[in-house]
Amino acid sequence: MMRRCVILLALLAPGLPAGDVIDRIVVTVGKEIITLGEVGRELRVSAFEDDKPLDPGPAGRRAATERLVDRALIGIEIESNRYPAAERVDALEELERRKKRFRDNTAYEAALKKYGIHEEDLLERLEVELTILRFIDFRFRLTEQPSSSDIERYYKENFVPLAEKNGVKEIPPLDQVQNKIEEILTKQRVDLSVEKWLREARKAAAIRYHPGALDD
Repeated sequence: MMRRCVILLALLAPGLPAGDVIDRIVVTVGKEIITLGEVGRELRVSAFEDDKPLDPGPAGRRAATERLVDRALIGIEIESNRYPAAERVDALEELERRKKRFRDNTAYEAALKKYGIHEEDLLERLEVELTILRFIDFRFRLTEQPSSSDIERYYKENFVPLAEKNGVKEIPPLDQVQNKIEEILTKQRVDLSVEKWLREARKAAAIRYHPGALDD
């Protein structure tokens, strides 16, 4: 479920010597707080999920902070309007799917250790991700379905030219790719709607950044 960010986490921030426990507030979003410890965990979990090197510098921390701000805004909306939250069982099922990218459990445990995170960190993140996806479906997806004319236009103006450019000899007719095109257009529209909503939510929210919190 969406967890309110009201507890100062005692996590080691990336790039700091062992023993330097950080609980500095980085930003407040209304009554929600985001700490440097939470930013550090966001960096580590995201790097693990994307299988990319950890970026503990100021730029990486700022990007992680902005993601957390967006999640806080969505969390406030979910709580205010009682949107359904994902359950732990959903996160467990998703975690099992994602663990399949590792050759075995030993490799999985080694990756957790490499990024300095625990399985509980992943489960908490997955609960949040799945809850956000449900929010997006309820709030945006049903209102952003393309019309048949939109699908046909995309087929003629985008699908066919791209297929020809890629040297496809037998271009499938519209009825065979209609569902795929519908999904593409729906995702594009939903993404734009979510971006617009977040911009407006940021303008309306009382967001306060604490200068210098990410620059150490």
